Amino acid sequence: MANRFIDSYRKQSRILNHGTSGLTLDLRTCRDLLRELEERCDGCRVAVAFSKGKPIREKTVGLLEFVQIQLDKVRAEYPDYVQRKQRETGVLPTEMPAEMKERLERAEAQVFVKELEAITLRDKISILEAEQKAEPERQPLAHGPRGHGRIKPTQKFPEGRLVEIDGQSVDYQRGSLVIKDPKSIFDGLTVLDYRRYVIHPYRRELRRRRAVRQDCIKKGLPVPPECKRKPDWRCWPKEVPQPKVEKPIRRTRKARKAATQ
Repeated sequence: MANRFIDSYRKQSRILNHGTSGLTLDLRTCRDLLRELEERCDGCRVAVAFSKGKPIREKTVGLLEFVQIQLDKVRAEYPDYVQRKQRETGVLPTEMPAEMKERLERAEAQVFVKELEAITLRDKISILEAEQKAEPERQPLAHGPRGHGRIKPTQKFPEGRLVEIDGQSVDYQRGSLVIKDPKSIFDGLTVLDYRRYVIHPYRRELRRRRAVRQDCIKKGLPVPPECKRKPDWRCWPKEVPQPKVEKPIRRTRKARKAATQ
């Protein structure tokens, strides 16, 4: 496609240049960006109903549809221009004015680049979904609270943040790292409290039991049964209030009837 503006718009695209633009294309980000392109993008409003030539109703569309509508508007200007010039001069124009031609090329380039972005996102989603299916089912705390974490770049933290600790998913909420994993008994516990009240006590008790075991073996004494196994960590730390589970509100028959009116 010969268009002098395509290269410029391609260089400006964060999606097409995600390797250098700082944008991390994880599965959630790809789906959100594709939704903006194909379904709904804030600020992309088009008129769908008119009265006396003026728009009276609008709807929000995807970015791809929005730029296509802008392109169609520019294309529709040329027939009107030809008719107007023919009426004014009696001569049929053979080419577009320079200003109209530039707007047409810019609109065509935008549509072309947005379609490339959509293709890029669909391909990336297919790859990420295949990788997700190929991964073995994650078992949080399979080896206990050892404090082993995994750091990964995210859209908000391109330099990387903790996304998993001991196999438990970690989210960033209200300025804190929080374990958000329904499979874990520590779901809702901040990482700071998890380290302070679960990992550190667990490690101290491990060292104590190991020292007792080694001392008993050295002196030829029987090892206490509790020192032959690992400490039990499967309980919410008593130092931290456990998050309350919101129960569904039970409405009376009168309240249900009022809600439907």
